[in-house]
Amino acid sequence: MWKTKLKEEEIIPTILLPQNLTIELDQIDIGSPISKNEIDLILSNLRRKKFAHYIMVKFLFLTGATLSELTNLRIANVTTNKSRCLIVPNEKLKQRVIHFDEGFAKELDRYIFNYPKNEFLFPGRNGKCSLRSLQKILKEVGNWISKEINGNQIRDFIAHHLYQRGFPIWEIQEFLGHRSALSTKERIQTVLPTVEFDPLRLFTSPENKAA
Repeated sequence: MWKTKLKEEEIIPTILLPQNLTIELDQIDIGSPISKNEIDLILSNLRRKKFAHYIMVKFLFLTGATLSELTNLRIANVTTNKSRCLIVPNEKLKQRVIHFDEGFAKELDRYIFNYPKNEFLFPGRNGKCSLRSLQKILKEVGNWISKEINGNQIRDFIAHHLYQRGFPIWEIQEFLGHRSALSTKERIQTVLPTVEFDPLRLFTSPENKAA
């Protein structure tokens, strides 16, 4: 089966996240802004309707990529046999390598293998999928669960999910690509009551003192 490989020189400057820091969609906390049942409904409907859209939305939930990062993602950035992808830096966010579970890696591999070859992982009329097209997909799935779904809300969901699983702020920061741990704290506090937020978990890595 056709595979893609990351160039070693692309990985060196990136802080590799622990392999176990992945989004577990079957372990969603009860207080999550998007429930497990809602995610199951969204993904099952998308899978039946259009596999490409299913992969796109599931990719957002598993990687925390922003909409612009997703539309700019190239096939060369994905290594399915190692269940990881390289998200390149932009003006706001840092470069990072994100791991996902083997089950999704197989689905992604199937998508890449069967889809017409293109430089971009999610192609569109002008080479890559447009932000507007992706926003329309998210608006539609939001209607299925009577909630507004957008890129920021998905990243809030991920921040909440990882925090509730006990990961320190600096690891969540690296996962989301924030240049400052304060941005990560703000995301978590957007969906988490202040009384449940533990400030002692904010700075647990020396690197964050200069963030």
